[in-house]
This record gives sequence, structure tokens and C-alpha cells, in this order.
Amino acid sequence: MGDVVRILVADDHPLTRDGIKAALALDAEFEVVGEASDGQEAVHLAEEVKPDVVLMDVRMPVLGGIRATQAISRTVPSARVVMLTVEETQARVGEAIQAGAAGYLLKDIDAHELARAVHLAAEGSAVIHPNLTRQFIEEIRQLTRGEQSVSTLSAREVEVLQMIAYGSTNREVAEALHISPQTVKTYLERIFTKLGVSDRTRAVAVALKHGIVE
Repeated sequence: MGDVVRILVADDHPLTRDGIKAALALDAEFEVVGEASDGQEAVHLAEEVKPDVVLMDVRMPVLGGIRATQAISRTVPSARVVMLTVEETQARVGEAIQAGAAGYLLKDIDAHELARAVHLAAEGSAVIHPNLTRQFIEEIRQLTRGEQSVSTLSAREVEVLQMIAYGSTNREVAEALHISPQTVKTYLERIFTKLGVSDRTRAVAVALKHGIVE
């Protein structure tokens, strides 16, 4: 992925799509490469344009957002799907995560929060609306049982993991610790190896489970 984050917007309401695009247009690092009005169209477009991030409404005609996310996760695994919805239920969060979603946001977020979420998703982080964080953690904890102890982490690796868990981007971690973004990436790779996980989402879940972060 280059400096520009390529985004596909999927929502069946034209006014909602226009609002999302207007919010994304405020960030020069974003490029909307397609928009879909139903789930099936979202799947086809994702296969065609290969976006970095897909913003997907949960309730979509023809093919629901959850099923569309499953299909995109299977056919375009590099795309990070973030669900956008008005639904605040644990069941929906669980379905979305199991379908391969990288995040679950409520539509009451503002443009700044949306931009931050897209950047985090593009970097590989989980992005969950604050109201849903506790529910998400419980879902992820069920998936992370039996993982390795955090005792093998160095002090600096713990520091990086803590910042990631609190929502910092790679760039923000680099600036705070006075290191390069590439060094942050190297630390994350070491953390993943030591914890026996494959991504930031599960690393954060382990950190929560073992009390590294509250």
C-alpha cells in the first residue's frame, strides 16, 4: 500500500454515501475508488478495484453487509472492511468480526473520528466504536485463549504494545518514542512472533487479557 489509502464506500442510501465521501475528502491521503449501493455490487467492485479499506453498511440490499464482508475477506484478503451502522448490539459485533471485519463503527462518529479509523484500519488495527469496545474485547478474548505468555516481551516492546492498544497509529508511536515508523513495524513483528498472533487486533487482546493495558 502506498501513501494514499484507497477506499470503497458501500451504503444503500445515496445521501449517506455523499456524506461519507465528503468527510473523507477532508483528508488528502484518502481516495474514494468506488461506491456501491448493495452488498453484491460491493463484492464485485472490491474484486475489481482492490481497495485498501471498505466502509460497509451492515444493512444492505441484495446481499447483506455481513455476507458481503465474508465474500470480500475471502476474495480480496488485503482489503480491510470496516462496518458502519446504527446498530449497537453484541451479536452484530460478533458476526462482523467472525466475517472478517477489521472494525465496527456507529454512524454517529464525526469526520475526524472516521478519518482516524480509516488510517488505523489501513495500518492493520482493529477499529471499534467506544460504546462497543467492551463487547468486542469479550469476543476477541474467546479467540485468544491458550496464547503464549507476555513475559518474553522486552520493556520497549511492551511500551509499543501499550500505545497500539490505546489506539495510536504507527506514525504516532514513532513520534512519541523518537524512532522511525519502520522501527515500529519491526517491533510489532517481534511482538506478533512472541505472542503467537498474526495481527495487531489479537496482540491487543492478549495485552488486555494479561493486564498490560486496562
